[in-house]
Amino acid sequence: WLKSLLPLFLETKSKSPMPPAASPPLLISGTKNPVTHGQIEYMKKRVPGLKSSLVDPVTGKVSGTVTGQTDMIVLDIRPGSSPGRALKHLLREAFLRLGARRNFIICGGETSSGILSLLEAEELRLKGRVEEGIAILGNNKYNFILKPGGFGRPDSLFRSYNALVK
Repeated sequence: WLKSLLPLFLETKSKSPMPPAASPPLLISGTKNPVTHGQIEYMKKRVPGLKSSLVDPVTGKVSGTVTGQTDMIVLDIRPGSSPGRALKHLLREAFLRLGARRNFIICGGETSSGILSLLEAEELRLKGRVEEGIAILGNNKYNFILKPGGFGRPDSLFRSYNALVK
């Protein structure tokens, strides 16, 4: 179903205003693509006080901030780790940190599908776009920016973050 959204990502020119953010967006990354990891490093340097957790895909052990105030959860996918098992650990950590969050930036197709299922997010509407290929979707409860792992410019995640905090 995620592939069915691709035309919306590429064709929209909409710049619909976002509702006010209740809290900073939670960034959840489950991709091993180096493009996304570079974007995460770019964002860390530009968002003061960003709190992050790193999830080991084999053990599920979390390093870094482990409170509900976490702004970013990154799955440390390494060669040889099982994607299914890794996603299970990531989803568990995301669930523990959801709190009252309603704004999410999610990187990776399987991760996006898992989080949308976890939140029972249905009937998403196109609300705008960060840049060509990166759309803002939402419903009455949540706003999402879903970013494919290998997609975007170095500042794409930073721009996505800013789109949801305005």
